[in-house]
Amino acid sequence: MIGALIFNLISLFFAWTTSFFKSHVGLKLSIFTLFIFLSIRYDYGNDYQNYLDIFHEINNYSSFSLTDLKIKGNEIGWVYINYLFDPFGFFAMQIFLAGFSCFILYRFLKKYLSPKYYWWAIFIYTFQPYHMLVQSSAMRQAVAISFFLIAIDFLVEKKPIYFFTAILIASLFHSTAYFLLPLFILSYVRIQLNFKNIFLIVFLFLAIILFPDKIFTQAETFVSFYFEEEYKGYINQKVKGVKAGYGFIINFLIYIILFYFTQNQKETWKAIVLNVVIFSFLILPLTFNIFLVDRLNFYFNPILMIAFPLAFENIKEKLYRSGYMALIAFFTIYQFFYFFYSETWTVKFFEYKTIFSAPTFF
Repeated sequence: MIGALIFNLISLFFAWTTSFFKSHVGLKLSIFTLFIFLSIRYDYGNDYQNYLDIFHEINNYSSFSLTDLKIKGNEIGWVYINYLFDPFGFFAMQIFLAGFSCFILYRFLKKYLSPKYYWWAIFIYTFQPYHMLVQSSAMRQAVAISFFLIAIDFLVEKKPIYFFTAILIASLFHSTAYFLLPLFILSYVRIQLNFKNIFLIVFLFLAIILFPDKIFTQAETFVSFYFEEEYKGYINQKVKGVKAGYGFIINFLIYIILFYFTQNQKETWKAIVLNVVIFSFLILPLTFNIFLVDRLNFYFNPILMIAFPLAFENIKEKLYRSGYMALIAFFTIYQFFYFFYSETWTVKFFEYKTIFSAPTFF
């Protein structure tokens, strides 16, 4: 935890300095700090060792050929990138993927955020554990998430072919990306946030919570039909240890306040970003029952880094704006420390180890 905290604070400091200068040097240094953190990690995360074993297994696979679609359930994109990095080693692949994800993050923030909010986005990315920390372990999905961030551009620009291409490439690394394909309709049909529509969104959200049986059954059937082979062990698996307690209520309030203060957005990209957030909000109740929906929400978490500042800009009263930011910050910091002391994550995440402590250079 201490290692992650140190890197987070250094990265946050560099991003914060950008608020005082016109150049993007602060953001670049901030992202570079995260790149170092991700590049030199070793045996960090619940799935890290599994990915290391898969790397060796793929490259020792005697019958591997270009006609193989999967090896041990790994999507073809992941199989081939492991295969391509065989001459250089697993650590080289890890460094390359860290660079790729950090470059896409830098590009995403620079394009959609005002420099005065870079520090805020970095704070959310580093301290909300289901961004950088969990993605450092979920390597395949981290690649898919980066391609989704690229695809956001094509939603905004109304380029469905490019959008489909980016999502299909993402699906080569994690099959859950297929669920993102219907989002292309947001380029043409958008929900304009106003009081009436916010009320409707809340009504649908509560209906999903109060009457989950039919939705759960249909979603489970869909997942079983399309993803039985890839995620056979997860289809009937519920998310353990998650209850709709105070944290859920706080998260609900954070979303509702966001919707309220981002009404009637006239710019296309802002409306599309908020529509993606609405979709994420509506599937939130399903994350309690369907493991894959919980994984699906990983794609949408980064969108909040640019959605929250849209609300901040519209809250004219400084006291209210500061209060909203404090609420989000408190909830995020709580999640950060809770993550490191939870039974699920503490064993593999609490101690940050580097490749320099590895028994050999893999």
